[in-house]
Amino acid sequence: MATVIDERALDERLAKLEAARGWSPRVVSRLESLIREGDDTALFRVNPFTLAAERGLDPAEATDLLLHATAQGLFEMDWLLICPRCACAVESFAKLRAVMRQFRCPQCHNEYEAAMDDYIAIYFNISPQIAATRYQQPQALDPFDYTFHYRGVREGRRPDGALYIDSTRAALCGIEFVPPEGAASFGFTAAPGMVAGVSADTEAGFALQISGEPVTGTQPVRLAYRGDRYEPAEVPLAPGPVQLEIANPSSHRIAVAVVQFPPDAGDEFLTFDPYLTGKHLLTSQTFKSLFRSEVVGGAQGIAIRDIAILLPTSGARPRCTSASATSTPTSWSSSISTGCAKPRCAMAGPW
Repeated sequence: MATVIDERALDERLAKLEAARGWSPRVVSRLESLIREGDDTALFRVNPFTLAAERGLDPAEATDLLLHATAQGLFEMDWLLICPRCACAVESFAKLRAVMRQFRCPQCHNEYEAAMDDYIAIYFNISPQIAATRYQQPQALDPFDYTFHYRGVREGRRPDGALYIDSTRAALCGIEFVPPEGAASFGFTAAPGMVAGVSADTEAGFALQISGEPVTGTQPVRLAYRGDRYEPAEVPLAPGPVQLEIANPSSHRIAVAVVQFPPDAGDEFLTFDPYLTGKHLLTSQTFKSLFRSEVVGGAQGIAIRDIAILLPTSGARPRCTSASATSTPTSWSSSISTGCAKPRCAMAGPW
C-alpha cells in the first residue's frame, strides 16, 4: 500500500474536488479509496478506463474525475509515446506541449510518427505531495519492474490475446542491471530461434541466432556494451546450455533483458486495452477548460487522424463536419480541422 504523506493536504484537495462540479453518488469517495487503499502499482499510471471498470464508474466521468483531481494537485498527468510493437513507454512528458511528433523505440528499434489517436497515451500518477510510491524513485526499482512497468505500459496484448508483459516474462532468459564498469551473467538453455537483448535505456541491442544440432556442453559467450551496439555483433550458437556474460565498460548502469524468440516469431503489432489518448482529450471540454494553456509543441505539430467536431450553424442544430487531418501546431484558442469517421461521429457520444 502506498504511504499517504500529507493527510491534511489530501483532505483539503478531496473537498475541493467534491465541490468542483456535480458528481454521481460516491464518485469522489471511490477515488479516495483508491488513494488510501491502492498499492504502488495501482497509483502509477492510472488508466481512467480501467478505473471505471474496477470501481463501477462511467468512463467519461472517470476521465473528468482524474482531470479535476489533477487540477487540484492530487494527481499528475503523464503523457507517453507508446511503441505499438513492444508496449514500451518510449518517452514520458509532463505536458502536452513537450510531446514529440517523431520517435524511435529503444527496445525494438522501430521508428514512428506520433498521432493523437494512435501512439500518445495519457495516464495519471499520484502526486508525490500526497503519497509516496516506489515509482517516484525509478533508480531503486528491480530490473523487471523498471523495464516492463516503469518503462512500459500494461495494456498491450499479443495477437493471441495474451498480455504482452506476461508473455515476455515467460520468454525471459534473464534480466539484470549491468553496473558501470562491471558485468552481469545469464545462464540459460537456448532453444532454436533467436535470443535477443533489449534495453529501455539505450538503443543498443543484440540478436543471437540459435540453430543447428543441439549440444550438451555449455557455450560461453561474452558481449561488450559499446554505447550504440554490442560487440561482437554475431556469435554462432547451437541449441543447448549457454553462459552469457555482458560487460559494461561505460560510466552508467544499463538494464538488459535477455529474451528467447521462437523461429516463427514475426514482426507483429500489438492490440491495446482501452486507454486515454490525445484524441480523447482534444474532444474533452473538461480538459480544455482546466488546461487551456496546453499547446501541441514543435514546429511540425502532431497529426490527428480521426476526430469529429461540432460546428454551430445559424438557426440550426450543431452539425458534424469533417476535413483532412492536420499536423499544424494547435492551441485551444485556434480552430481544429480534423477527419471524421461518420460511424464514430461525436454526435453519438463524447468519444
